[in-house]
Amino acid sequence: MSAAVIEFRAARLGYGSAVVLPAVDLTVGAGECLGIVGPNGCGKTTLLRAILGAIAPQAGTVEVRARVGYCPQRTQVNTVLPFTAGDVVGLGSLKRTPDLPARVAAALEACGLPGSSERVFADLSGGQQQRALLARALIGDPDLILFDEPTRGLDLAGEHEVMQLVSQLNRAGKTLVLVSHQLHVVARYATRLVLIHGGELTVGPTEEVLSSARLQAIYGFEVCVAQVSGLPVILPAPGASA
Repeated sequence: MSAAVIEFRAARLGYGSAVVLPAVDLTVGAGECLGIVGPNGCGKTTLLRAILGAIAPQAGTVEVRARVGYCPQRTQVNTVLPFTAGDVVGLGSLKRTPDLPARVAAALEACGLPGSSERVFADLSGGQQQRALLARALIGDPDLILFDEPTRGLDLAGEHEVMQLVSQLNRAGKTLVLVSHQLHVVARYATRLVLIHGGELTVGPTEEVLSSARLQAIYGFEVCVAQVSGLPVILPAPGASA
Protein backbone atom coordinates (compact mmCIF):
# COMPACT_ATOMS: atom_id res chain seq x y z
CA MET A 1 0.00 0.00 0.00
CA SER A 2 1.16 3.56 -0.70
CA ALA A 3 1.89 6.02 2.12
CA ALA A 4 -0.90 6.14 4.70
CA VAL A 5 -3.18 9.18 4.51
CA ILE A 6 -5.61 7.99 7.21
CA GLU A 7 -4.70 5.67 10.06
CA PHE A 8 -6.89 4.35 12.89
CA ARG A 9 -5.10 2.38 15.61
CA ALA A 10 -7.33 0.55 18.12
CA ALA A 11 -9.66 3.57 18.01
CA ARG A 12 -12.80 3.42 20.12
CA LEU A 13 -15.37 5.81 18.68
CA GLY A 14 -18.59 7.10 20.19
CA TYR A 15 -20.33 9.96 21.95
CA GLY A 16 -20.06 10.64 25.67
CA SER A 17 -20.10 7.26 27.39
CA ALA A 18 -21.82 5.55 24.43
CA VAL A 19 -19.60 3.41 22.22
CA VAL A 20 -20.50 3.07 18.53
CA LEU A 21 -17.38 1.42 17.11
CA PRO A 22 -15.32 -0.28 19.84
CA ALA A 23 -12.09 -1.12 17.99
CA VAL A 24 -11.24 0.45 14.63
CA ASP A 25 -7.99 -0.52 12.92
CA LEU A 26 -7.91 0.93 9.42
CA THR A 27 -5.32 2.39 7.07
CA VAL A 28 -6.13 4.30 3.87
CA GLY A 29 -3.32 4.76 1.37
CA ALA A 30 -2.70 7.78 -0.86
CA GLY A 31 -4.67 7.59 -4.09
CA GLU A 32 -7.23 5.07 -2.84
CA CYS A 33 -10.96 5.35 -3.34
CA LEU A 34 -12.38 3.81 -0.18
CA GLY A 35 -16.09 3.09 0.15
CA ILE A 36 -17.86 2.95 3.52
CA VAL A 37 -21.19 1.11 3.56
CA GLY A 38 -23.57 -0.53 6.00
CA PRO A 39 -27.16 -0.38 7.25
CA ASN A 40 -28.70 2.67 8.90
CA GLY A 41 -27.22 3.48 12.29
CA CYS A 42 -24.21 1.19 11.90
CA GLY A 43 -21.60 3.91 12.47
CA LYS A 44 -20.75 5.22 9.00
CA THR A 45 -21.24 8.84 10.05
CA THR A 46 -19.28 8.26 13.25
CA LEU A 47 -16.31 6.97 11.25
CA LEU A 48 -16.56 9.93 8.87
CA ARG A 49 -16.72 12.42 11.75
CA ALA A 50 -13.61 10.88 13.28
CA ILE A 51 -11.72 11.38 10.01
CA LEU A 52 -12.91 14.99 9.88
CA GLY A 53 -11.76 15.55 13.45
CA ALA A 54 -15.30 16.40 14.56
CA ILE A 55 -15.04 13.79 17.31
CA ALA A 56 -11.98 12.54 19.17
CA PRO A 57 -11.45 8.82 19.82
CA GLN A 58 -12.41 7.64 23.30
CA ALA A 59 -9.30 5.44 23.15
CA GLY A 60 -6.61 4.68 20.60
CA THR A 61 -5.54 7.10 17.87
CA VAL A 62 -6.77 8.60 14.61
CA GLU A 63 -4.26 10.29 12.30
CA VAL A 64 -5.01 12.15 9.07
CA ARG A 65 -1.96 13.21 7.08
CA ALA A 66 -3.46 15.32 4.30
CA ARG A 67 -5.36 18.50 3.49
CA VAL A 68 -9.01 17.52 3.74
CA GLY A 69 -11.98 18.58 1.63
CA TYR A 70 -15.53 17.66 2.68
CA CYS A 71 -18.50 17.25 0.34
CA PRO A 72 -21.67 17.03 2.45
CA GLN A 73 -25.13 15.87 1.48
CA ARG A 74 -26.86 18.61 -0.47
CA THR A 75 -29.82 18.37 1.94
CA GLN A 76 -27.54 19.78 4.65
CA VAL A 77 -27.36 23.16 2.88
CA ASN A 78 -29.96 25.77 3.85
CA THR A 79 -31.94 26.52 0.69
CA VAL A 80 -34.36 28.95 2.37
CA LEU A 81 -31.84 31.79 2.33
CA PRO A 82 -30.95 33.00 -1.19
CA PHE A 83 -27.32 31.88 -1.20
CA THR A 84 -25.70 31.85 -4.61
CA ALA A 85 -23.61 28.95 -5.86
CA GLY A 86 -20.61 31.24 -5.45
CA ASP A 87 -21.50 31.90 -1.80
CA VAL A 88 -21.69 28.16 -1.10
CA VAL A 89 -18.39 27.39 -2.85
CA GLY A 90 -16.61 30.31 -1.17
CA LEU A 91 -17.39 28.87 2.26
CA GLY A 92 -14.91 26.11 1.48
CA SER A 93 -11.96 28.51 1.40
CA LEU A 94 -10.06 29.40 4.55
CA LYS A 95 -8.28 32.17 2.65
CA ARG A 96 -10.48 35.25 2.16
CA THR A 97 -8.16 36.77 -0.44
CA PRO A 98 -9.01 39.24 -3.23
CA ASP A 99 -8.76 36.44 -5.79
CA LEU A 100 -11.50 34.39 -4.07
CA PRO A 101 -14.17 35.16 -6.73
CA ALA A 102 -11.80 33.95 -9.45
CA ARG A 103 -10.99 30.80 -7.49
CA VAL A 104 -14.70 30.16 -6.91
CA ALA A 105 -15.42 30.55 -10.62
CA ALA A 106 -12.55 28.20 -11.50
CA ALA A 107 -13.77 25.55 -9.04
CA LEU A 108 -17.29 25.73 -10.44
CA GLU A 109 -15.97 25.43 -13.98
CA ALA A 110 -13.87 22.41 -13.01
CA CYS A 111 -17.08 20.78 -11.76
CA GLY A 112 -19.01 21.47 -14.94
CA LEU A 113 -20.78 24.64 -13.79
CA PRO A 114 -19.11 27.49 -15.71
CA GLY A 115 -20.62 30.93 -15.18
CA SER A 116 -22.75 29.75 -12.24
CA SER A 117 -21.34 31.92 -9.43
CA GLU A 118 -24.38 34.22 -9.33
CA ARG A 119 -27.04 31.54 -9.72
CA VAL A 120 -29.17 30.94 -6.63
CA PHE A 121 -28.15 27.61 -5.13
CA ALA A 122 -31.77 26.55 -4.50
CA ASP A 123 -32.57 27.03 -8.20
CA LEU A 124 -29.96 24.49 -9.32
CA SER A 125 -30.95 20.91 -10.06
CA GLY A 126 -30.01 18.24 -7.53
CA GLY A 127 -27.02 17.16 -9.59
CA GLN A 128 -25.88 20.76 -10.04
CA GLN A 129 -26.17 21.40 -6.30
CA GLN A 130 -24.02 18.36 -5.54
CA ARG A 131 -21.43 19.50 -8.09
CA ALA A 132 -21.36 22.94 -6.46
CA LEU A 133 -20.68 21.25 -3.12
CA LEU A 134 -17.87 19.31 -4.75
CA ALA A 135 -16.47 22.62 -6.01
CA ARG A 136 -16.59 23.88 -2.41
CA ALA A 137 -14.56 20.85 -1.33
CA LEU A 138 -12.02 21.43 -4.10
CA ILE A 139 -11.40 25.14 -3.57
CA GLY A 140 -8.92 24.44 -0.75
CA ASP A 141 -6.87 22.13 -3.03
CA PRO A 142 -7.25 19.07 -0.78
CA ASP A 143 -5.32 15.81 -1.08
CA LEU A 144 -8.14 13.88 0.60
CA ILE A 145 -11.85 14.38 -0.14
CA LEU A 146 -14.65 12.92 2.00
CA PHE A 147 -18.08 12.40 0.44
CA ASP A 148 -21.23 11.92 2.52
CA GLU A 149 -23.96 10.31 0.38
CA PRO A 150 -22.89 12.12 -2.83
CA THR A 151 -25.72 10.65 -4.95
CA ARG A 152 -28.56 10.72 -2.44
CA GLY A 153 -31.81 11.88 -4.03
CA LEU A 154 -30.33 12.26 -7.51
CA ASP A 155 -31.88 10.89 -10.68
CA LEU A 156 -29.85 8.65 -12.99
CA ALA A 157 -28.40 11.57 -14.96
CA GLY A 158 -27.42 13.50 -11.83
CA GLU A 159 -25.85 10.41 -10.29
CA HIS A 160 -23.81 9.78 -13.44
CA GLU A 161 -22.60 13.40 -13.64
CA VAL A 162 -21.47 13.49 -10.02
CA MET A 163 -19.77 10.10 -10.03
CA GLN A 164 -17.93 10.84 -13.28
CA LEU A 165 -16.38 13.86 -11.53
CA VAL A 166 -15.54 11.71 -8.52
CA SER A 167 -13.87 9.15 -10.77
CA GLN A 168 -11.85 11.85 -12.53
CA LEU A 169 -10.56 13.14 -9.19
CA ASN A 170 -9.40 9.67 -8.19
CA ARG A 171 -7.64 9.16 -11.52
CA ALA A 172 -5.90 12.50 -10.93
CA GLY A 173 -4.41 11.11 -7.71
CA LYS A 174 -6.82 12.39 -5.06
CA THR A 175 -7.56 10.10 -2.13
CA LEU A 176 -11.32 9.66 -1.76
CA VAL A 177 -13.62 8.31 0.94
CA LEU A 178 -17.22 7.62 -0.17
CA VAL A 179 -19.92 7.06 2.44
CA SER A 180 -23.12 5.78 0.85
CA HIS A 181 -26.22 3.62 1.30
CA GLN A 182 -26.19 2.95 -2.44
CA LEU A 183 -24.21 -0.26 -2.76
CA HIS A 184 -24.15 -0.24 -6.56
CA VAL A 185 -22.49 3.20 -6.62
CA VAL A 186 -19.78 2.28 -4.14
CA ALA A 187 -19.24 -1.14 -5.73
CA ARG A 188 -18.59 0.47 -9.10
CA TYR A 189 -16.21 3.24 -8.06
CA ALA A 190 -14.45 2.18 -4.84
CA THR A 191 -11.20 0.23 -5.01
CA ARG A 192 -11.67 -1.08 -1.46
CA LEU A 193 -14.61 -1.27 0.93
CA VAL A 194 -15.35 -0.95 4.61
CA LEU A 195 -18.61 -2.68 5.56
CA ILE A 196 -19.82 -1.79 9.06
CA HIS A 197 -22.23 -4.04 10.95
CA GLY A 198 -22.73 -4.72 14.64
CA GLY A 199 -19.86 -2.44 15.61
CA GLU A 200 -17.37 -4.40 13.50
CA LEU A 201 -15.59 -3.48 10.26
CA THR A 202 -15.08 -5.86 7.35
CA VAL A 203 -12.38 -4.43 5.07
CA GLY A 204 -11.23 -5.71 1.71
CA PRO A 205 -11.65 -5.69 -2.07
CA THR A 206 -15.15 -4.76 -3.20
CA GLU A 207 -15.98 -8.14 -4.73
CA GLU A 208 -15.01 -9.95 -1.53
CA VAL A 209 -16.78 -7.67 0.92
CA LEU A 210 -20.06 -7.44 -1.01
CA SER A 211 -20.78 -11.17 -1.20
CA SER A 212 -24.36 -12.44 -1.38
CA ALA A 213 -23.94 -14.45 1.84
CA ARG A 214 -22.57 -11.49 3.81
CA LEU A 215 -25.26 -9.09 2.59
CA GLN A 216 -27.99 -11.62 3.36
CA ALA A 217 -26.68 -12.01 6.91
CA ILE A 218 -26.74 -8.24 7.41
CA TYR A 219 -30.01 -7.30 5.72
CA GLY A 220 -32.01 -10.43 6.52
CA PHE A 221 -33.06 -11.42 3.01
CA GLU A 222 -31.48 -13.01 -0.04
CA VAL A 223 -29.40 -10.60 -2.13
CA CYS A 224 -28.23 -11.09 -5.72
CA VAL A 225 -24.77 -9.82 -6.62
CA ALA A 226 -24.10 -10.01 -10.36
CA GLN A 227 -22.16 -8.42 -13.18
CA VAL A 228 -23.86 -6.68 -16.10
CA SER A 229 -21.57 -5.44 -18.88
CA GLY A 230 -18.70 -5.77 -16.42
CA LEU A 231 -20.38 -3.57 -13.79
CA PRO A 232 -21.68 -4.74 -10.39
CA VAL A 233 -25.43 -4.98 -9.80
CA ILE A 234 -26.79 -5.62 -6.29
CA LEU A 235 -30.51 -6.32 -5.86
CA PRO A 236 -32.90 -8.20 -3.57
CA ALA A 237 -33.42 -11.69 -4.98
CA PRO A 238 -36.82 -12.29 -6.64
CA GLY A 239 -39.32 -13.12 -3.95
CA ALA A 240 -36.90 -12.22 -1.17
CA SER A 241 -38.48 -11.22 2.14
CA ALA A 242 -37.03 -10.09 5.43
